[in-house]
Amino acid sequence: DSEEAVAAGCSVACTATLERLDPRLGSVQHSRRITGCQLTLQRDSHGELRLRLAAKTHSANLSAKGVVIFKKFWREGKCTLRLPSESAQLLLSNCPVDRLADFLKLLFVKQQCAASRQQRAAPLRQLQQHRQPALPQAETDISPVSAADLAAVRARQAAAAAAAAGSAASTATTPQRLQRKRPAVAPAASAAATAAMLQLPGFRPAGGTPPSLKGPRLDLLSSPLSAPGQHALTEEQAAVLDAVRSGVSVFYTGSAGTGKSVLLQRIVGMLPPDRTVVSASTGVAACQIGGQTLHSFAGVGDGSGGIERCVSRAASRPAVAEAWRRCRHLVIDEISMVDAEFFDCLDVVARTLRRSREPFGGIQLVLCGDFLQLPPVKPSDAKGRRFAFESSAWQRAVKATLQLRQVHRQADRKFVDLLTHIRYGRCEPRHSEMLRSTRRNLDESSANSDKDIVATQLCTHKRQVEAINQHQLRLLPTESVNFVAKDSMPAGLNSLLPSVPEKIELKIGAQRGSGPGWPVVRFVGGHERIVDQHEFAARVAGAEMPVIRRQVPLQLAWAISVHKSQGMTLDACRLYVSEAFEAGQVYVALSRCRSLESLSVANWDASCVRADERVLNFYRQLRECSG
Repeated sequence: DSEEAVAAGCSVACTATLERLDPRLGSVQHSRRITGCQLTLQRDSHGELRLRLAAKTHSANLSAKGVVIFKKFWREGKCTLRLPSESAQLLLSNCPVDRLADFLKLLFVKQQCAASRQQRAAPLRQLQQHRQPALPQAETDISPVSAADLAAVRARQAAAAAAAAGSAASTATTPQRLQRKRPAVAPAASAAATAAMLQLPGFRPAGGTPPSLKGPRLDLLSSPLSAPGQHALTEEQAAVLDAVRSGVSVFYTGSAGTGKSVLLQRIVGMLPPDRTVVSASTGVAACQIGGQTLHSFAGVGDGSGGIERCVSRAASRPAVAEAWRRCRHLVIDEISMVDAEFFDCLDVVARTLRRSREPFGGIQLVLCGDFLQLPPVKPSDAKGRRFAFESSAWQRAVKATLQLRQVHRQADRKFVDLLTHIRYGRCEPRHSEMLRSTRRNLDESSANSDKDIVATQLCTHKRQVEAINQHQLRLLPTESVNFVAKDSMPAGLNSLLPSVPEKIELKIGAQRGSGPGWPVVRFVGGHERIVDQHEFAARVAGAEMPVIRRQVPLQLAWAISVHKSQGMTLDACRLYVSEAFEAGQVYVALSRCRSLESLSVANWDASCVRADERVLNFYRQLRECSG
């Protein structure tokens, strides 16, 4: 199929299972699974909607009349299309999420429009069928959704809703005695109502979004066609997307706020879910993109003990080995924090388990990050660290390198200029003066202080973060509530899962219900969500199953470390960076904010600004190559 058809949303790549159903009982009579196929929505010479399924081994042409769409699992690249006129159903899987969203929206709108037209033209259609012989049906690709199409479908749904409301009003004569027998609320709502209602100022979910929050619903009437929350790409972002589509391994980079994370979501939505692994170098970054840590996927622990030992670890775990063999696209976010030794190790593991001499065993890499931000974290007793771009595997694997230059997070050009200089390790006197002038920005008496936003405090060391959070917790006048973890083993999980505490102490910031329950977190905008326990897993040497800790995924967040803030955008923050110890650390802290007015820097020291010379040379070479 043409690229135009895919772009218009009328075609989607997928794995399809075609099930023929018994017309009377609805049971499955015959089933056939088709891999590597393309599903295209078309219209025949009579104006009827058709679904054409094309693959190397099989093809089918099905009527889409009266199609019923089941889209509950669309975020996993799956859906079911019930085809009543064919007594069949299509089970789609491994669809690129964005393409699937566009296809389902197009199918729904066109089917609704077709139903309206058929209803109006039914008498004329019957007359034509009696007078004209059947002609061969020639299919053409469907036209894009127009504003008129959307208006017609919305009007049709409004009319149906009004008719349903009138019918319900006319039959609302149920005796009062019978109404009392029905439950007042659903069981889930009842449980939520009796939970402890807590507002926790200064708290935020440990991964950004609590596990009880679901992804966005697929609105089949949204326009223009795109997955929820998407925005138009810039030319340089579109160039990255094209490079990924070409199948080569890609590294794209850019300063903070250039839309790297937004673009990564588009890339992930474009790739087939069953063959794509989405990972990041840190747990926080992995949560933000809905993936897993690179170490967790690789199955090599922390990478210590040499390459041969890492290969042995991965090969000894069947699930890990199978994941490597199934993977076709490996996405790695925050690549700057992956060191060269580990990157080389992954290359050898991939080539060994996949039995291929190609770089990474033929897996396409999509690497995202900024090497002028935080470098790899190495143990204090480890030898000198090297960046991933210094590895031999990088030179063999990465075929395309692209840069994003347009900054979206900050609109103030003076602030953007300051950040650019800090990023390259330069701080002129005028920049120091600008930063010193922000010291009292977020004081309560300041005109720049937003009383509804508590400034997040960014610190360079964990001890500073812990001290601030505990101090703020003690200031709350309410009673403490302790949430104790439930572990699958009696002892030892504190060392295996150091980031998940055995006991979390929270305090109530609003009234509490009468019974025990989980905390309710109030987010910006006023909406609230109950946050219950989440499972955290860790592997133990020699054990087949992972050990599990169940704990509330919340952490105190009056203060967070600069390392954990990488990738975030903060409404207001107060910085304590005079003890910065890493290249790029000051830049990461400063670039979390949108403007100088939402920023306060305590005890500014320009000597803390620095960039690694090897990284500066790397970006200098990129500029020379790009002209």
